[in-house]
Amino acid sequence: MRLNWRIKLLVLLILAIPAFSGLPLKMFDQIVLAGITRGWLGYSFVTHSILALVLGPALWAICLSISVAIMLPVVFGGATISYLLYLFGIGEAIGPFGYSAHYLSLSLTMLTVIPLANGLIAVLPLNRIENRLLTREDGVRFYEKAALMFIRVFTHIVFFVIPNVLEIMREERRQQYPGDATLPIRRRIAAAVRTLIYFGVGGICASVQYIPLWADEIAALPDRAPSKNTLKN
Repeated sequence: MRLNWRIKLLVLLILAIPAFSGLPLKMFDQIVLAGITRGWLGYSFVTHSILALVLGPALWAICLSISVAIMLPVVFGGATISYLLYLFGIGEAIGPFGYSAHYLSLSLTMLTVIPLANGLIAVLPLNRIENRLLTREDGVRFYEKAALMFIRVFTHIVFFVIPNVLEIMREERRQQYPGDATLPIRRRIAAAVRTLIYFGVGGICASVQYIPLWADEIAALPDRAPSKNTLKN
């Protein structure tokens, strides 16, 4: 049986309760790995399993890719800064043992919560809402125009920018670094940093490419006339 978007949204909202309330995750606080508890590990597995069923494998993979793209700079950048502070003697005296657990926990949390948040937005019938606003004969209000712009940018990033950038990166990686595992660690780190930079710059440029065109199109929509009740008041 195919679920409609309302049921999908309800399922994902119920699934999001443990992430915001901490229950029943706190009941399973046994440490599996430094910074990772049994509760969060199981919750992450259940979350991604349900997302794959509700959204479908293709859309779930896109949501996961978005979370990875956000998680990598945050976690690795933060860990690098913490390590540099430790080397200069102004960070935690315990060194990597003091913050490794924190960044491992942060990685799992981001890889669980961000795909879930993206899934909540992805199940909304954005195309239907967009078509309805574009074809309204009585005009469009200002906040509806803002919603149209958000829908255009969001769907363009999720369904066009990210899949294309990931595909290009994968092809270039195969051509330039066929023996990546045999490269020295410094070259692998440099390649990873370049990949993140290319991803960020390319994604930003592709995301804002059509915004001026969309802004002109949406601004040209007729404004909705004020209702008679508003005029009387």
